[in-house]
Parts: sequence; structure tokens; C-alpha cells
Amino acid sequence: MMKPFAFGSWPSPLSAAQVAASGMSSRGTLRGIAVSPEGVVWHQVLTSEAGRSQLFRLSADGQPVPLLPAGFSAQTKVHEYGGGDFFLAGATIYFSNNADQRLYRLDPAAEPVGLTPPPADGWELRFADGCPHPEGGWLVTIVEEHTADGHQPENYLAAMGTEPGSAPVRLSAGHDFYSSPRFDPAGQQLCWLTWDHPNLPWDGTDLWVADCADGRLTSEPVHVAGGQSESIYQPSWGPDEKLYFVSDRTGWWNLYRWDGSRIEALAPIEAEVGSPAWVFDSSRYTFLSDGAIALVITQGGFDQLAILEPGRKSPTIIETGLTAFNPVQLRSDGRRRLWFNASSPTQSQALFGLDLDSGAMAKLAQPSQIELTPEQISIPEAIEYPSAAGRPAYALFYPPASDQYTGLPGELPPLVVTIHGGPTSRAVAQLDPELQYFTSRGFAVVDVNHAGSTGYGRPYRESLYGLWGLAEVEDCLHAARYLAGLGRVDDQRLLIRGGSAGGYSSLAALVGTHTFAAAAAYYPVTDIEVLAGETHKFEARYDENLIGPYPEARQLYRERSPISHLDQIRTPLIVFQGTDDKVVTPGQSRMLVDALDQRGLPHAYLEFEGEAHGFTRQETIVRCLEAELSFFGQILGFEPSGGITPVEVRHLEGSRR
Repeated sequence: MMKPFAFGSWPSPLSAAQVAASGMSSRGTLRGIAVSPEGVVWHQVLTSEAGRSQLFRLSADGQPVPLLPAGFSAQTKVHEYGGGDFFLAGATIYFSNNADQRLYRLDPAAEPVGLTPPPADGWELRFADGCPHPEGGWLVTIVEEHTADGHQPENYLAAMGTEPGSAPVRLSAGHDFYSSPRFDPAGQQLCWLTWDHPNLPWDGTDLWVADCADGRLTSEPVHVAGGQSESIYQPSWGPDEKLYFVSDRTGWWNLYRWDGSRIEALAPIEAEVGSPAWVFDSSRYTFLSDGAIALVITQGGFDQLAILEPGRKSPTIIETGLTAFNPVQLRSDGRRRLWFNASSPTQSQALFGLDLDSGAMAKLAQPSQIELTPEQISIPEAIEYPSAAGRPAYALFYPPASDQYTGLPGELPPLVVTIHGGPTSRAVAQLDPELQYFTSRGFAVVDVNHAGSTGYGRPYRESLYGLWGLAEVEDCLHAARYLAGLGRVDDQRLLIRGGSAGGYSSLAALVGTHTFAAAAAYYPVTDIEVLAGETHKFEARYDENLIGPYPEARQLYRERSPISHLDQIRTPLIVFQGTDDKVVTPGQSRMLVDALDQRGLPHAYLEFEGEAHGFTRQETIVRCLEAELSFFGQILGFEPSGGITPVEVRHLEGSRR
């Protein structure tokens, strides 16, 4: 029999330590995948080792074998977000090492060998998204060159040898950003992407092709596709030696093929085959031996695996039961076998291998399985609801879930409104241990895919442009009010939380409103004008699309900055910040907290030495979750279960509802 117990204080089978061990990030702990004839290699973040990034290969008996010795961590800092941290050339692995950002070669049964020069006197080369020449001897890679003069780093496409002492030689320079260099099967042509400020890769990119030989380009680059308002994603050469790529020229990221003179749409659908390239080397399609193409398709907030058979214009969905391919790394060995990271509302993130002929799907690696029964798991409901002016918005709603407890008679659950980062990312339908941490304690959670989110076409993605700080805030407020209006949550116990851009939106939602009882902000943007002057190169002019050109729109920047309206914030707030954050620097959070303290507003502040933009250390994640739960409990007036360490809340007296 279910026991009545106050919502929010239910004893939970899921501890903060279990969440931390599984990987708190929405990307999970499994990252890159690479496949060669020698097998599959994958990239995994070890939260138990301070966020170290290890590479693994399957042994002959199917067991994960770690490849990097102590002191090495495969993680590039190009664009600060990284990705494309390693690549394969047969049995040889090339990887960027986190500590010194040098490119290393790892041969079987050998120690890593540094290929590129070490950093010195403020000068540093960073490497990402490399590709070996099919015949060996040289490779191409993206280089980000940092100097001590304080200027923005320079990004360029480079070639280099594969022996120690190799120096990168520029192949193409002059654009603000480069990505996705790929050789054709014969190694005679090279393709790559570029884009320039103020665009980000999901706004507009250009696809180029040139002849190449012996570590140099032997022809002038040819512009294949793209432009200021067309985003090209994942160029890849097919076995037929034609160039494939994803474009959003119709408003949806769909698959195209270029034969050297003509571009052909392969599968026109109102669904997404691409995604925002926040990191390098994501992959949403791959080639199979019979001429078919495997695809990951996003539609209605859910991911699906599909096969596009030769000569057909409509992909066939493959039923896997998986709904979130995250991060998207769809790989093939060129036959009819696939490898990918995926999860579902009841399945933790895992590395899967799928044989398309037999239908057999094996779980090859799963860093941590959350031990919850089906009754303890909250299954998301996809909702579409009217936002401001009746425009549609989308979200995933998670009701409280327990196999032992229900709310007190007549009681409705508190609601946690969760805002993803980006702001161009999206909420995905996966077993997110962080969300289950709340739902298993009697909270409801709504994960909002507000205006600007990916997965609903380019017009929806661009609907935030010029309206950041307004449109997504309206969508979050309307999500909470919509669910309260349906009688599914308590309108007096609404909470909001988010990180990075989601942290900014959480703060903006508190300005001039009394909707939320408390808020949690992780490394939040507090002053957009300050952000415009101090953030890293990749996002340095992102706010021109989101707000307007600076300094012409300076007044808008000030009006949209939460720090300018602290006198209109009445909501208790907890803030989390890393000292090594280069995206949203610690000064932003410290400035906010100082102002809250001066005003006597109830708040808590936790700063973590050595953490960057997105926490990776297990002890940090545990402390954050327990502190956030403690903070919500102190503000709403309930005692969380589990004996968690309480957080100190300044100016708490008289603030409880």
C-alpha cells in the first residue's frame, strides 16, 4: 500500500552520489566513438577521477580495456567545448591531451608520444577534429593558436606529419572558424567547413572542397554549399566517392549529396538529421555496405534510428526503444553494423552495438546503471502548450514517481522548471538521473524546449533571435502556469533551475514576477554586457543574434541583464560557480551574490576550485545536488530525506512560504 508522505520529502532510492557516479551532465559520461578495422574505441569521462577523459577498446572477450596511462586525459579545449578529442588510423590512436593540449600518437602496446610542441610563454596550440590521410604519413586537423598578447586565438586548417616534432602547416586560414576536415576514399580531395562572426555553426556555414596531395592543397577551394543563412553539418565522403552533407536550407536539417556539379536532396522530411555543432565530430548519419545510410532523426522531441535504403526518398524507422542519441555519435564499420551512445526514459546512457541483419543489439559499455524499479522511474510526457500570444512551445513533463509513497490528501506536488543551456540545445527524453533525483522525492519536473531550442526546425530555433531574455522566459512561465492550471502541480510551490544560458533565463524569470518560490542558477550569465566583452571566441558575438549588435544595442543589453534589475527580484536564489570557467567567468556570479547580500535577499553561493563550465568532479556534483535540495527545502519549509548536508542560506529569516 502506498504511504501518504509530503511531496518533496519522500525517501528516495537515488542518492546524489549515485547521480554523480552516472554523470550529471546531459551529455552523460560517454562521448566520442571511432571505428576502424581493428575495432571500436570510445571516450568516457571518469567522474571518479576528477573528470579525467579515458579511452577504451573492447577486448577479445568483450571487456572494456583502458588505453591511456595515468597522467593522460583525452580532451581538447578548442572552442572551450571541445569534441573531436581523438581519431584513429588503423590501430593507432591520435589524441589531444588535456594538460598540455599537445597532439599525441598512441601505438598498440606503446606509451603515448607527443607529436607537437609543448606550450611556452603564453603560446599554445590546441588540436581537434583530426583526420588521417588514407595512405598514412600525414593528417589534417583543426588548430587553435593562443598567444600571450591577449588577442583572440586564431583558428585554421592545418596538415602535419605523424612523427614527433611535426609542426602544423596551414592549409587554409582567414576564416574565424574551421571544422570537419575529411578526405575522400582515394585521399585526393579534402572537404571542410568554415564560418565567421557573428554566426555560430547552426546559423550559417560554408562547405569547401579542394584537391590535395603530400600535405598541401593542390587546387583552389571550391564552394559547394552554405552561406550566411544556411547551416551545413557533417560533410562526409561516401563509398561512391560523392560528398554527402546535411543542410537546413528548407528549414529542416536534411541529408544531401553532391556529385561534383549537382546537389540532390536524398530524404526531404520535416524532421532534423542535423544538430547544433557545440562540439566537434558529432555524427548523425553513416554509410552501410549495401549503399544504405543509417540516420538519427529528431522529431517531436524524440530521437529515432532510421535506414535510408538505396533509391528511396523516405527513411525506414528501426525500432530500438531508444529515444535519445546523446551525444550523437553514429558510427559504422562500413558493413551493416552500427555503434552509438543512446538512452531512453528507462535506460541509462550506454554504448550499443547493433547488427542490422540479425537485429541483435548488444550493450557494450554502461558506465553506471541507475538502480530504479519501473515504478520508481518518472516517464516523460511530451507536451505542447500555448505560450505568449498563443504561439506554441514544447516541453517534457515528469510527474513524481515512487513505488512506496504518494502525496498527502489534497496536496499537489511542487514543480521544478528546468531550462537547458545553449540556449540552442534541447531537452531530451532520456533517463536523466539528475531529474529523477527530484521526481523520486515527490517533485514534478518540466524540462522546457523553449523558443530557440533545436529539434523543431530552423524557424523555431530562430524564434529566440532578438528576444533572448523574453521569449524563453515567457515559455517557462507559461509551462508552469499551464501545468498548474491543469491541477497537476502546486502553483504556490513553483521552482526554477538552469545552467549557463539556462541560468541566465532562470534569473530573467525572477525579474518583476512572483511566480517562483525559489531558483537555482549554475554558472549563470548575469550581465550580458560584461559577457559580450569577456567570453571566449566561439561565442564572442553570439549575443548579436540573441540581443542585437553591440555597442549599438547597449541599452538592450542593460535592460535584459538580470544584474540591472536586482531591485525587482524577490525570489530566494542559490548560485553555483567554477573558478576555472572561461565561458561565464566567476566575476559574473560574484557580482550577483554581492548584490543579493547587500539587499538582504535569501541566497546561498557555492564556488568550486578547479571546475570549469560544466562540473565534472564527483564531489562537486554531490555537493551541488544536496545543496540545491537543501535550499529548496529550507525555502519551502520541508525537511529533505536522506540525511543530506544542509547548505547555509544567508538572510533566511522570514523568507519561507
